[in-house]
Amino acid sequence: MVPFYLLLQVEIKGIDFVSAETLINFAYTSQLSITDSSVQNIFLAADLLQFKWVKDSCIQFIMQQIDITNCIGVRALAERHSCKAMYEAATRFVTENFLKVSLTEDFKILSASEVLELVSRNDVNVTDEIEIFEACIGWIEYDTESRKQHLSEFLKSMRLPFIPVRNLQKYVAEHHLVKHDIYSQDIVEEATTFHFEHAGMQMRQSYAETVYILGGETSFMKEVKTVERFNPENTQWEGVKSMTEARASFTVATLEGKLYVIGGYRRGRKLNSMECYDPTQNGWVSLQPMSKCQGDMRAAVLGGFIYVAGGSSEGLLTCR
Repeated sequence: MVPFYLLLQVEIKGIDFVSAETLINFAYTSQLSITDSSVQNIFLAADLLQFKWVKDSCIQFIMQQIDITNCIGVRALAERHSCKAMYEAATRFVTENFLKVSLTEDFKILSASEVLELVSRNDVNVTDEIEIFEACIGWIEYDTESRKQHLSEFLKSMRLPFIPVRNLQKYVAEHHLVKHDIYSQDIVEEATTFHFEHAGMQMRQSYAETVYILGGETSFMKEVKTVERFNPENTQWEGVKSMTEARASFTVATLEGKLYVIGGYRRGRKLNSMECYDPTQNGWVSLQPMSKCQGDMRAAVLGGFIYVAGGSSEGLLTCR
């Protein structure tokens, strides 16, 4: 005959003793203690036994603790247990801090499909598509022999036409893994050939995160050299380092993350000067001037070069 006390025992798998004790105490006292070391086990127990308030409390606690070292794990945990808020919070952290996250062990042990899902997102925070390429190469080189087969698949998901041609050839086409894979070579060659045909390809949100207003006139022949930029994230204008020279009716080009200001007018005189702004240094550097002074022209970037065309070089006072 089975003893009576054994008939009252029920085995619950997947819950450790401490978490079970925590939930029982909560049921009687409405008090809950969560720590970094206990939160995941309590969350799993609360999810299994449908302690909704405890589960929600654990989710809030975990969301407040998301960092570089655990964001990948938190995202996976949230996906397994259908926790939308926690999944979105972890995903947002991963995309906003992608470069640092891509260097972690957790990123390196993701599956190919999980890496592909991340690098295909439009909201990944990078300043250049080369950074996406380097993250994928880092993942492949964690286990090159078994993972190099995924290179062409990754390249297809990248916005390669947004990489300057010079960098595309230098850092991508010349990479030893690309050079030894015919499919990858074809993808890079196509991106180089049709570099400016972006139809149907969406730019990543982080590419155009800042708007600059430079120089201009406050009144007739009163040019200024001030520079302001607008950050859409906090919807605020902020002043940055002023140009070295006041000017109006000049042209601006962007190349490899820098601003190039060329020509223009100052106090009725044409300018041939050129200067470059580096946002990472918040500073301007004067560059080689143009061969002639002109204003109201236009600039374009092609193949890593800046071209200046049109404008006016006649009818004003002497050149500066």
